[in-house]
Amino acid sequence: MSLLGLDIGTTGVKATVLSVGGDILSRAYREYDILSPGKGWMELDSRTVWDRISEVITEAASKSRKDPVTALSVSSFGEAATPVSEDREILGNCILFVDERGREYVPEIEEKIGAARIYEINGNVCGHIYTAPKLMWLRDNRAELYARAHKFLLWEDLVFYLLGCEPVIDLSLANRTMLLDIHTGTWSKELCTAMDLDPGKLARPVPSGTVVGTVSDSAAARLGLQGGVKAVAGGHDQCCTALGAGITGEGRAAYGIGTTICITPAFSGIPDMDRMRSNGLNIEHHTVPGLFVSFLYNFTGGSALKWFRDTFGEQEKKL
Repeated sequence: MSLLGLDIGTTGVKATVLSVGGDILSRAYREYDILSPGKGWMELDSRTVWDRISEVITEAASKSRKDPVTALSVSSFGEAATPVSEDREILGNCILFVDERGREYVPEIEEKIGAARIYEINGNVCGHIYTAPKLMWLRDNRAELYARAHKFLLWEDLVFYLLGCEPVIDLSLANRTMLLDIHTGTWSKELCTAMDLDPGKLARPVPSGTVVGTVSDSAAARLGLQGGVKAVAGGHDQCCTALGAGITGEGRAAYGIGTTICITPAFSGIPDMDRMRSNGLNIEHHTVPGLFVSFLYNFTGGSALKWFRDTFGEQEKKL
């Protein structure tokens, strides 16, 4: 038996299959491009990303058939939600956190709820990068799509859904919506009501490590997996980076470089919220039970390197 991990980033996806002893059996990687269909707009073609995800699962699984995959999990970037239908059809693209849409709703949110109250409930400094303001924009500017969507799923829960499981999201990634109550681990009725967003259109939050279902027979056959593969809740990519770096207790931090550069310190409980908010630091569930993390980040990490490579290294890429 072996385990498959998916890491879904803003500009690419990788799959890695490991033995239960930790040996790497196979890897696969695909890239995709960020789209900018309007000024200040940045999104991903969710159908293309799903195609690339399917490709890396198929490739990685095919290279490890002597030790078949028995369970898989997902690490993904946050915030961006994809609308889907009840019959598991992708209905549109996902809006990225750097997209300017939703910025106009931030003053309204703060006026209705209060910046301090939002932080008290959710642990995030109110801003337009989170899922909630993007959903408000879609509700008011793409009303037909918003009404038609059965769910708006972030990439972890979208993958589970397209693999035939119920839409389930882990707590760390759910934090990135700005709608989760960090204390109860459930969608905040107060926040959803104030923003006029339907929590029924979101996946069910569960702790990281929860078995959320089994890959459907049809999806398994399509991707070259054996039957009965378990799907296990993973986490927000920065939290998974911290876990992989051995950050399993407080007083330590991970330094990760992906599309963004991020330092992720861990805490053995929810830290002093007034002090964290006064320093502009968020609080989020870690993938390790009982721990919480914060982020110190810079958006220009691997994305800048990818731009440099594609702009000045076109010929070298062909070698």
